[in-house]
Amino acid sequence: MHRTSISRTLGRLGTAGLLVGGLSLFTGCETKSFLDPGQIGRWETKPLVVPILDNLNIGADELDAQFTTARDIEQADLTDDAADYEIAANDTVSVSITDLVAPGAESTKTIRVSQTGKISLPLLPSPIQASGLSEQQLERAVTEAYKDAQVIQNAQVTVSVLEARGRTYSVIGAVGNPGLYAIYDTDFRVLDALVTARDVTSAVGIDTIYVIRKKTAAKTESAPVAPAAPATGTDSLAPQSMAPSNANARTSQMLMQDGKAPEGSTVVIDGKEIVITPPPAATNPMEMSAEAPATQPGGIVTSDAPMATTQGGMEPKFEFNAIKEPDDREIIRVPYAALKSGQLKYNIIIKPGDLLFVPSTIVGEYYMGGNVQGPGAYSLSARKITLMQALVAARGLNDVAWPSRTEIVRRLPGDKQVFVRVDLDKIASGLEPDLYLKPDDRINVGTNAIAPFLASFRNGFRLTYGFGFLFDRNFANNDNNNNNNNN
Repeated sequence: MHRTSISRTLGRLGTAGLLVGGLSLFTGCETKSFLDPGQIGRWETKPLVVPILDNLNIGADELDAQFTTARDIEQADLTDDAADYEIAANDTVSVSITDLVAPGAESTKTIRVSQTGKISLPLLPSPIQASGLSEQQLERAVTEAYKDAQVIQNAQVTVSVLEARGRTYSVIGAVGNPGLYAIYDTDFRVLDALVTARDVTSAVGIDTIYVIRKKTAAKTESAPVAPAAPATGTDSLAPQSMAPSNANARTSQMLMQDGKAPEGSTVVIDGKEIVITPPPAATNPMEMSAEAPATQPGGIVTSDAPMATTQGGMEPKFEFNAIKEPDDREIIRVPYAALKSGQLKYNIIIKPGDLLFVPSTIVGEYYMGGNVQGPGAYSLSARKITLMQALVAARGLNDVAWPSRTEIVRRLPGDKQVFVRVDLDKIASGLEPDLYLKPDDRINVGTNAIAPFLASFRNGFRLTYGFGFLFDRNFANNDNNNNNNNN
């Protein structure tokens, strides 16, 4: 009896060994096993380069949340414009004039340039335009002004800029000392500006700096304007101002300024031709119908204007115009991570009026949940953490995790959130790109219906180092248990 139970046990052990050996042959030595889906990775010797995404790239998540209209650096941004400084509004200048108060005497006056760019000097009937001129150009302008005023025929003038408000730049954001600073040289660049502002506040987490700059107005020659053709039936040699035009149109324009328009006239408002209709007769406001169309002064019916119900009837609803993006500014994207590594091709020139914005480092928490070994909240700590790095921080997957059933829940602007399903196995294998996490991201690792059965079967067999093999007592037969009890 005892020999029979031993033979049965050895037979079962042999069967289990053959099963394990068959499964090992089925899975291969360097291949991930189906019995343990939590073993993810590529496990190949050939190198593979896979990008890491900054966004989910599904259309809902913004590709660049900051400064979407920013442009990359151009070659012109690196060129030094060696030109004399042009005086700007609110600058402080010193003007010295000889022979103004007495022959051979020199008088000096400190003047602040007005907001309109002009300065006033003694004995001159009108101010002089100073903004846009260099120091030498302003000296000649002052000399000519005194000569035209018949005060001094050949004045000796010296102009010096004491405070150049127009030759400044501003720095805001994650720097040691944000503020307004002066530009001391035409070859003043981004690294110089950061040194003046006591550098960035964090050594990690700042990848991009933005430079907001006023666009340079392009000087283009305007096409000559052809004179208007004279009206039919008039003298072509008569001055244009004396030539009569369409009397009805002129009358309509003049009366519209007074809030009136003649009946039957046609005016153009916002590119639409509107026929002037007579205004409705004055009635009691309480008796007006709610369906009456809204009218503008002069009886102009605007049926497409939004209506608002009031006590007196339907009136046009007031609405603000949509705010438009200013078209006189441009934003330059400077890759600071590459610049601080020594790539000076990104060290662009800082021009007067520029604004440097250094974004703050990303701080916050992300949350690991589901079938991971260490669920909980983890800090981003001003670093760019990928999904696979977050999985390692959570001590990997547990026994019943299913890597292909992983979802990322991300916050969107406007109190919304998006659910995206990813496959950790494919990401770890290099078949799909990894991605950076953002604050408040929630990662949930799911499971599968067969995962508990695979985990139970996998945990029933345990191998030891060397040639040992352990068999779980739960798989023992009842005869063996009965024999042990009888003994």
